[in-house]
Amino acid sequence: MKQKISEQIKEVMGLKVPRIKGYNKIAVCGMGGSGVSGYILKDLIDSIPVFVFQSYNLPRFIDSKTLVFVISYSGNTAETISMYKQAKARGAKTVIIASGGILGQERGVIKIPGGLEPREAIGYLFFPMWKVLGKSAGKEVIDTVNSVVDDKGIGRKLHGKIPVIYANFGFYSVALRWKQQINEDSKRLAVADVFPEINHNEIEARFDNAKIVFLKDKEEKAIKLLGQGRDILEVKLRGKSKLAKIFYGITLANFVSVKLAELEGEDYLKYRYIEKLKKMK
Repeated sequence: MKQKISEQIKEVMGLKVPRIKGYNKIAVCGMGGSGVSGYILKDLIDSIPVFVFQSYNLPRFIDSKTLVFVISYSGNTAETISMYKQAKARGAKTVIIASGGILGQERGVIKIPGGLEPREAIGYLFFPMWKVLGKSAGKEVIDTVNSVVDDKGIGRKLHGKIPVIYANFGFYSVALRWKQQINEDSKRLAVADVFPEINHNEIEARFDNAKIVFLKDKEEKAIKLLGQGRDILEVKLRGKSKLAKIFYGITLANFVSVKLAELEGEDYLKYRYIEKLKKMK
């Protein structure tokens, strides 16, 4: 990756951001890497409802009592612009995070640096929200992120396999991020889900040509059953705080997906279909 997540965190923590009051729920509007930021926030916040929307339209309950984070790295994402217009029309308390584009011209936008692929900018996309909510990311998070220096051999173990990424409840954002990075960087199909929901459906699957990766915060009894006759790769999410554990997993995903792309003979920076789709009318 071109820039370390730790550098992005430090930069964002130095930004001036608005302080918002008078809301009773949070909505995050964003697609792809911008949207996964919302799932991270959802995993971390349990004192107020957090909703993630990835479409052109917002449900009716998004109103003037909603804090709406509008996130688009380019500032030109069609779905996100559509949701922003609806939130603004309803008098919602909107905070835009973008590097430029159409949304970057709006009043009060939190401007983040451009020049990266959106999926490389996760620190720029998530931490402005964290700071708006009055929270910080200290030395523990930065040190934890910096402790990841390679893919720990995981990429080679996933080579030629369908990665099935599982996590404990409360860490769905990490599993989703692994899936998305493997999809975009490595051009591989991947699956993401969390316990205990897996115990009621996917545990019955055959997992032909699949490699299960368990992003582990705590033990899951179902792993013993899934591990019968299979070599499950358990990856401990390291860190003292939940925020650190989540970004440890996300940082590791970056290394894994790039290494897997190399092994698969893919250029992780090139798209096959996403840019073509954006140009289609």
